[in-house]
Amino acid sequence: MLFNKYIVGQFKHPTGKLGRLAGWIMANRKSNINRNDFTVDKLNIKPDDHVLEIGCGPGIGLGKVIRYIGSGKVVGIDHSIEMIEQAGKRCSIAVSEGKLELWNDRFETCEFGEQFFDKVYCVNVIQFFKDQKSIIEKIYRILTPFGIAAITYMPRTNRPSRKQALEMAETVSKLMNDAGFSDVKILEYDISPVPSVTIIGMKLGQLQEEK
Repeated sequence: MLFNKYIVGQFKHPTGKLGRLAGWIMANRKSNINRNDFTVDKLNIKPDDHVLEIGCGPGIGLGKVIRYIGSGKVVGIDHSIEMIEQAGKRCSIAVSEGKLELWNDRFETCEFGEQFFDKVYCVNVIQFFKDQKSIIEKIYRILTPFGIAAITYMPRTNRPSRKQALEMAETVSKLMNDAGFSDVKILEYDISPVPSVTIIGMKLGQLQEEK
């Protein structure tokens, strides 16, 4: 039981040899690839966008994002050095060209200063944050006016269900509305073994917020 818990923990914070194996599984599991593709597609990324992925893992989502980027920039942040190293290898050309930065840090405590993003997203990460309210509020703060955030979740419990996915979707949707996001939508993606959900919302411009 403790060993199973340890294995599951590797997907939260991959470390060492087992962490590298967890990264390989994340990079090759079809459902993970499909969830990332679905999420990135919904962001409507433009060539000059600045994009942030929270919990970038081995760089599956980043690999797709950088295809859309011209003069813009992409940042992937992850608290696991193993994942940052795997993402760096997977996206080495984008790193060498200066299109992609990889930060080994925790989003909860990371300081962004004057750096703001047009798009922010995460895939199967929100469930690991204890204070989801503060995370979503921080996402809202670092978005540019009319910036878009997407949060994707697919339950990975012993008995995953669509009900679990929708319950998380409702929780995240409410937190995004409370944080100030506009036009918050829940998008359901039919995938095996259970659907994933992507909650997407926009940060309004200053004039709209004042009305």
